[in-house]
Amino acid sequence: MNALKKMAAERGAYIAVVTLFLIGATVLSTILHTDSDYAAGLTKPDENTPSTEAESAQNIEEPDFSYERFAMTFTGSINAGSMLGSSSYGTLGGLYDEKGGGYFLEDITDITKKDDMTLSFLSSVFSDSEELSARDKSGESEIGWYKAPAKNADILSLGGIDAVSLECPGTKDYGSDGYSDTKAALDECGIRWGDSGKAIYSSHSSGVSVGVYPCTYKADNVPGIISWIENASSSRDFVAVMISTSGKVTDEMTSDFHSFIDAGADLVVATNSRSIVSTESYGDGYIAYSLGSLVNGADKYGEKYSSILEAELIINGGAVERVNYSITPVLNYSDSESWHPSPAENS
Repeated sequence: MNALKKMAAERGAYIAVVTLFLIGATVLSTILHTDSDYAAGLTKPDENTPSTEAESAQNIEEPDFSYERFAMTFTGSINAGSMLGSSSYGTLGGLYDEKGGGYFLEDITDITKKDDMTLSFLSSVFSDSEELSARDKSGESEIGWYKAPAKNADILSLGGIDAVSLECPGTKDYGSDGYSDTKAALDECGIRWGDSGKAIYSSHSSGVSVGVYPCTYKADNVPGIISWIENASSSRDFVAVMISTSGKVTDEMTSDFHSFIDAGADLVVATNSRSIVSTESYGDGYIAYSLGSLVNGADKYGEKYSSILEAELIINGGAVERVNYSITPVLNYSDSESWHPSPAENS
């Protein structure tokens, strides 16, 4: 019995040794038939065939950084004067004498000085003349004549304003002499200006050109505005209308503004010197019905909010590919500071 157990054990050991030998031989054979730089069981890639990683890299499209930007900013109206040019305590003129021109718009220069062109509506007179005659306003609902010394125009230049529309009633409150003096003061400060007889043009290094038409909203003016748009849009890459309005937005005004876009305008931006009114995308254009009043020398605590519209032209291959619009709400004053607008998010 013991002899049988011994024989079985020897046979089992023999089988185990043979099995291990066969396994080792198989592995050794595989290694000997494989390139020495690659582990057994792997296949050496064909040197003429790109790897999967290389193929993936070739299929990735690199970002297109060829486009350029032309950034334009529009603010609400600016009345930088005081009643009859007063500089007494509590007036905007008095505050200018106390703090200088840089004070008024200093909190929005992060916006106005980072763009290519900032445009505003001016609604006051700049003049050093003591012989100006105030315009007769008998029968009108709002009475006031606001002006400031010519040097006070640096409120605009120090605040990053590059150009203004003179198509607000306040610029004509002291007649043609006051109007001429205002233009001269703006020229002295390097501020471009435009009115219904003079559009504001600018161009980008890419060759893209922009035309901005300052005008006043009246039913009689609509055909002339449309005519300008049609002419400008045939030669300009981006056409904007800066329009001064009064009162509430009516169905007729909405229809007229739509007709401006239909005629070829890309942007219609308005102010009624008071409250903010809604914006809308219409057709291929954009309309801001009122940006409100950014600085109003007539009222230290008037409408508390206004808005700033930014239009970013994306230029690709020398043409405007698209336009991005954004609105920044502005707090016009705080309890401690008047005539000192600041982005509402900073308040």
